Amino acid sequence: MASGFAPKITSFQEGTWAYITARDRWPKIVGKLVDHIHCSRRRFMEEYGSEADADVKNVIHALSETRYRMMTDKPLEDLKDEYYVDIGVYNKLVQDKRKENEPLLTWYKSEWLFVECYLYRLIYGAFHQQKHLSKYDYFGEQKRDSFKEHLRHIEESAKFTLEASTSNDVPFSFYLFLIFQSSLWGNQSDLSVSGGDASTVKHSLLEAARARDSYILQNDVEKAIKEIILPLKERPASHHRIDIILDNAGVELSMDLFLADFLVHSGLVNNVILHGKKFPWFVSDVTSVDFEWTLQQMENDEGDLKTFHERFQEKLKSGKIAYTSHDFWTYPHAFCDMKEAAPDLYEELAKSNLLIFKGDLNYRKLVGDRYWPWNYSFEKSLCSFLPTSLLTLRTLKAETVSGLSAEAVERMKREFGEDTKWLTSGDFAVAQLVKI
Repeated sequence: MASGFAPKITSFQEGTWAYITARDRWPKIVGKLVDHIHCSRRRFMEEYGSEADADVKNVIHALSETRYRMMTDKPLEDLKDEYYVDIGVYNKLVQDKRKENEPLLTWYKSEWLFVECYLYRLIYGAFHQQKHLSKYDYFGEQKRDSFKEHLRHIEESAKFTLEASTSNDVPFSFYLFLIFQSSLWGNQSDLSVSGGDASTVKHSLLEAARARDSYILQNDVEKAIKEIILPLKERPASHHRIDIILDNAGVELSMDLFLADFLVHSGLVNNVILHGKKFPWFVSDVTSVDFEWTLQQMENDEGDLKTFHERFQEKLKSGKIAYTSHDFWTYPHAFCDMKEAAPDLYEELAKSNLLIFKGDLNYRKLVGDRYWPWNYSFEKSLCSFLPTSLLTLRTLKAETVSGLSAEAVERMKREFGEDTKWLTSGDFAVAQLVKI
């Protein structure tokens, strides 16, 4: 790393996870979307009338063209839809990369992070241009199914959160630790990694929080609690704020809601701000529709979820917990570019005491989606992005990680040899803290 930066990940090298993603997962995701829209044609026409048929044909044509171009490694083209907010951002990047090295601006040869964001932005554009399907959440059914498949785990964690809030038998920090780790292991359910197929967490998340410590290769949760969260009681009350940058809907979002609620209910934190996406993204990322739908499912429950919902809703109404979104979260930028690309967001995040970044995509954007040496400093791999203290909660599903100890690196080499599947299986995790 003579220049100070590790090389960016691309999909060009056969056998890598990025290559398998471009060759198999992306075409599968787009193909499933085409099938879904085709099968939903009659429903759309019943709801919107005969005009919806043109929308269906337009979307299928656009998605089929995208699938063909990615599978044949065609050059990336400028976006042509009229979603005014970000089209200039994307097209400037495409044009700059084209000028820099046009032969490398293809689906396989360009940077994996940029191309993957470009793909999901293309998908959104295909729908946004239509008269009746512009607001349709084409991944919504899969996200809702994921919630229902994990309902038992979600109910169990709701009960635990409620009981932990009234217990005096065990130190508060112990309960908070387990709720944090449940939020971490909830990240195993990721529909973009499974190609849109069901992604079910088989074990109880509370069980995982208690028993899977050895699978967390760097665990700074306890340090974050002791050095950042608990000391908040010594600060003026107006300065007690934590932000959670969300990842997946379904079981993971539910765990994040339990964490947000418990932080506020404890009295240590006055405000928790939840950050989601403005439109469907990476199959299962949280949008405002997912947030509201999840709360509605909790309200419809007859047991602990309903009780939790009532408590959570009070915090929403009082402003102690809030949901928000920003265009930058669906930009293709690494977070080190946030200060320039979205200075308003950077300044807002700087007001927080702690940023909790959930999941794989946020981690990839934190470290620039580069092949850092595994034991390279995590803080240095952020490339100066540090508006305030931050904590990552991520199960590993991409070939980038930094900040591991020499012991952890040696263990992975001993257990897996040259095979790097531990980086992408979702079986291992990291919880990494950087303090300002």
